[in-house]
Amino acid sequence: MSIIKKIIIGIVFFIVGTVSFGFSSMHFYSLIEDLYAISTANAIRFGGKGWYYSGLLPGLFCYLSFGASFVVLSLSNLNQKLSTIGKSLTIYIILFEVSLLTICFTGANWILLECTMCDDGKLWLPAGSLEYQYILGTSTLIAIIPSAIRWIKS
Repeated sequence: MSIIKKIIIGIVFFIVGTVSFGFSSMHFYSLIEDLYAISTANAIRFGGKGWYYSGLLPGLFCYLSFGASFVVLSLSNLNQKLSTIGKSLTIYIILFEVSLLTICFTGANWILLECTMCDDGKLWLPAGSLEYQYILGTSTLIAIIPSAIRWIKS
């Protein structure tokens, strides 16, 4: 396949990745808060106004990591069979979920360990006090590692 076609495919999938993250970012932020609460048996709670997530738009790191992951996924599966593409996407989704759960559970319990202002083991955090973009960006980059290795090898 020609290099121009790969570049065009890469640009298209980068745009698709960044736009899809833009539309789903608030869902992910809410999911992270829920994971923090669930992992500590509701010992961590969030409160505050609705416009609180790092301004109106999420950080550049998230956009770049989601865009890059879509590019790597598309280019690593470019000439593959449908079953291989399905396996690759399944591995990506599982690794994303596992890394997101691990980062959230570890972070939430670490916050409680450091807690000096806990009221009877409960901690109220202002909404938006977490580094959502780094949690999501890191999870995305961890999830893309197997596809990136396969793409580099081929």
